[in-house]
Amino acid sequence: MIRLIKKTSSDTFYWQVWKEEKQLHILSGKLGVQGSKELMTPGFFESSNGLMKKLAKEQVNQGYEYVEEDSLTKIAVQYRYNDESQFDAAEEKTLMVEDLLDEVLHSTGNGQLYGSEVGDGAGTTFVLAVNLQIAMDTIVKELTKHNVMDGAEIAYQNGEGTYVGLYPEGIQFELV
Repeated sequence: MIRLIKKTSSDTFYWQVWKEEKQLHILSGKLGVQGSKELMTPGFFESSNGLMKKLAKEQVNQGYEYVEEDSLTKIAVQYRYNDESQFDAAEEKTLMVEDLLDEVLHSTGNGQLYGSEVGDGAGTTFVLAVNLQIAMDTIVKELTKHNVMDGAEIAYQNGEGTYVGLYPEGIQFELV
């Protein structure tokens, strides 16, 4: 995937392209808002990767900048459980949250799934986000919409690799 953003004085816009099977998928819009999609099929003698690079270059010429994966902010959404009899329910909730966040962050141009793990008393979903504040607003809205906000602990990983609690307010987050 190639991910680009363009910041203006009031908004950030995104443009991204990726290949699925023989088609290129292009998604663009305002960061944090459902984008518009476009499908493109490379010509018979045209390379998919070459076309993706060409399209990205056109966007760069219009003021967009590349987003490197290592510049994204890692966010953890964690649900604790008390004993092993709750493992199956924790796993089911974690996988559901994984699917929800993967879809909503991708479709709004603000990130992607990093992975999930369940065990040792918690189910945790990790995502990578372009913009932390917009991602938090999106995550809280999505979890509330699907009635899985109760029991959620949310934190982001700072530059030193330490998780800083965001939700609930004032939480001393500990990755389990």
